Amino acid sequence: MTNMDAIILKNISKKYSISCNRPILFKNIFMSEKKEEVWALKNISLTIKKGETMGIIGENGSGKSTLLKIIAGITIPTKGSIEVNGRVGSLIELGAGFHPDLTGRENIYLNGTLLGFTKKELDKKYDEIVGFAGIGEYINQRIRTYSSGMTVRLGFSVAVHLDPDILLIDEVLAVGDEDFQRKCVEKMQIFRKKDVTIIFVSHNLSLINSVTNRVLMLNKGRIIKQGIPEDVIKSYQQLFTARSIGNKTSTYNKGKYIAKVKFYNEKGEEKETFEIGETFIARIFYNAEIQVKQPVFGVAFHTSYGFVIAGPNTYSTGFKTPSLKGKGWVDCLITKLPLLPGRYGFTAAIFDSSCSVPYDYHNQIYSFQVVGNSKHQTGNFQIPVTWRIHE
Repeated sequence: MTNMDAIILKNISKKYSISCNRPILFKNIFMSEKKEEVWALKNISLTIKKGETMGIIGENGSGKSTLLKIIAGITIPTKGSIEVNGRVGSLIELGAGFHPDLTGRENIYLNGTLLGFTKKELDKKYDEIVGFAGIGEYINQRIRTYSSGMTVRLGFSVAVHLDPDILLIDEVLAVGDEDFQRKCVEKMQIFRKKDVTIIFVSHNLSLINSVTNRVLMLNKGRIIKQGIPEDVIKSYQQLFTARSIGNKTSTYNKGKYIAKVKFYNEKGEEKETFEIGETFIARIFYNAEIQVKQPVFGVAFHTSYGFVIAGPNTYSTGFKTPSLKGKGWVDCLITKLPLLPGRYGFTAAIFDSSCSVPYDYHNQIYSFQVVGNSKHQTGNFQIPVTWRIHE
């Protein structure tokens, strides 16, 4: 391991044994129990550099959380070796590392002590931890009385304020509300500037795309692709769409219909950054090898945390799309972009005429930036308002 390497995994595999039967009768107690072996991870070799922000995506059961637990030292691999260079802060399981019968305050000091901090050092960090968590007087209540959201808020606050060199975050971050997620993302951006290594597991593809510089895709315990976030996310969406469509009709099994999406201004210039009120064009390039009868094109705009702002489609606006075959594109045009400054995720999809079955579905794999003076407005978009006063 070099000074530039934060984590090195060599041929990591993890096996779990699952019981296939249970002794429910007295005579069964003396019978041998059948067990099934399940390999959660298979031959994972990976090097993560210091200061890198890596996203891990995959369907449920693909091995994402198991991989994080091995890096965190919560579980050990069945085969292979792992080297970790630096102090690890983790938020992997809801309530992991917290004792339910201790108060929030007591758990802060317990976690800090286990990481090697003195009481004097923790005293200096305590107010900042509590302030970020935002759980108020509940800090002196037992953890068992906390809601899932409160537990995550405190867990994340502890993890990020105890000076980690490596930060591991699992899907539990999704439990928090939008304001808390915003604070978490801002904290992660600060850590990136400080060269903290971040490994982030999430189903929120827009968030993965906006905060990571490399994405790893797992499938059935194996790495099937890694690289630039947008490329890996697109491959994941294509795999997911193919599985979700299944064998409903032979037409859907042909695969790709959306080739790509690009953004343009009114002059036809390709852009990724727009001013508030500027003309915005999302161009959906399609490639229909088989004729698609009266498809419905749909898009969705998301906050950087994955929340949907709006989801217009050609059916709801009364636009009748002719049957398509071959290559072409469809423009979604907004003459005055009403979004306030920030980064936004973008989804594009093609559905059948009933809007019930997708031909193709690129969920939050594109993004763009909005800049400009928001004039002290809050939220995500501008609403035309006229003020009146009567005395």
